[in-house]
Amino acid sequence: VVVRSLQSATASDTASANAEVSQFAFSSASISYQPLPAEAKADTTVIIIAVVAGSVVLIFIVLLILVCCCSGRSHGNAPKDASKPFSLIFTDIQSSTSLWAEVPDDMA
Repeated sequence: VVVRSLQSATASDTASANAEVSQFAFSSASISYQPLPAEAKADTTVIIIAVVAGSVVLIFIVLLILVCCCSGRSHGNAPKDASKPFSLIFTDIQSSTSLWAEVPDDMA
């Protein structure tokens, strides 16, 4: 089908071109339903099972990585022997915020 400009075509050319286009467009447009054969349904089931299984494995791997690598605390330096005593010391320097602002070199 040749596309022509409406401005340069004559009335008869336009009418014949429209008839060709409409005949072409309507004669080739058809929709029909055909059910899938049994083999295609089996293939679809296998694909769905594979996608679900792959998703479960991927979620398991992501959760395993999060649990192993992102536990948040390191207990490597914690005291291991309960028979040995250890001490925790908490201190507070009075007006430490203003001291950090006034003399940061001395505070470091």
